[in-house]
Amino acid sequence: MNKKTACALSCLAFALMANSPVQAAETKAAPKTSAKTATKGAKPAQAGKAVLSAASAQGEPLVTWRDLAIYPLDFEASLQIASKPDQLAFRGDMRRITTMLENVLIQRTLAAEAEQAGLDKDPLFVAEVQLARERILARMRIQAFEASLKVPDLTAAAEERYKLKPEAYFLPEVVQASHVLVSTEKYKEAEARARAEEVLARAKAGEEFGKLAREYSDDPSVGNNNGDLGFFGRGKMVPAFEQAAFALEKPGDLSEVVQSQFGFHVIRLQRKRPASQQTFEDVKAQLIDELQKKWISDQKAAYIADIKNDKTIKLNEEGINALQIK
Repeated sequence: MNKKTACALSCLAFALMANSPVQAAETKAAPKTSAKTATKGAKPAQAGKAVLSAASAQGEPLVTWRDLAIYPLDFEASLQIASKPDQLAFRGDMRRITTMLENVLIQRTLAAEAEQAGLDKDPLFVAEVQLARERILARMRIQAFEASLKVPDLTAAAEERYKLKPEAYFLPEVVQASHVLVSTEKYKEAEARARAEEVLARAKAGEEFGKLAREYSDDPSVGNNNGDLGFFGRGKMVPAFEQAAFALEKPGDLSEVVQSQFGFHVIRLQRKRPASQQTFEDVKAQLIDELQKKWISDQKAAYIADIKNDKTIKLNEEGINALQIK
């Protein structure tokens, strides 16, 4: 962990220790006693210690404060609410990691203080904890059920799906183009056209198009894409722009100045993909993946349906009706 990260967490821990209600009361009672000494006589934070005891088996703590700590296992547990791809993205972003650690630190501090105040004895709290436990166990059970499934070979089904509707796998013509937009909201029409003509002349003279886009374009996205609009098909752009873009033949070709309701454009063709029919082999992996996901989803739905249709379920209609505010 770098100095900036350590500082952010340690500063937060210090602020919590200095400003929490429990710590403030202890400090007021014994102003010359250190924070560490002041907490010695306090009732132990059982929840914090229980978590600390369970998590400490994994190794060294990531953050420590008071008599509490955050361990790698806490971080892993916090990640479980996200999907696997999101978890990987999360691990690649130190800002998100430190934010999570800060949130756990705040949550654990407040939980310890709540226990010291006896709030953990509240029946509603006990019921909420039980429901939270059941939610986590239910999620884990579904994950285990899914992992136990033996997905059949769906190649034949994928081929049948392809044959039933091959036109669904037809790829229309698309182009990748860059543009410079000179806005008629920002400039008068004559001035805007003149600026666009200037862009075209400089581009024809060989100047780098991305550089011209950064210098001239009024498209709000130019700072991120240097004017490159990526691939697009017909019907995605305004008609005048689309017609000019699809009329270009070779990469590097430039359009004349094109007028639309947004202003004046100069368009440069990057790449062009002609329309084509994908073969079964082209889309085989995609189709099998789609069918596998549907098969797994169907198995889970059937499993849940069995639970919902359990013959032992009995309803207390009077009690349920009493829940409704009338």
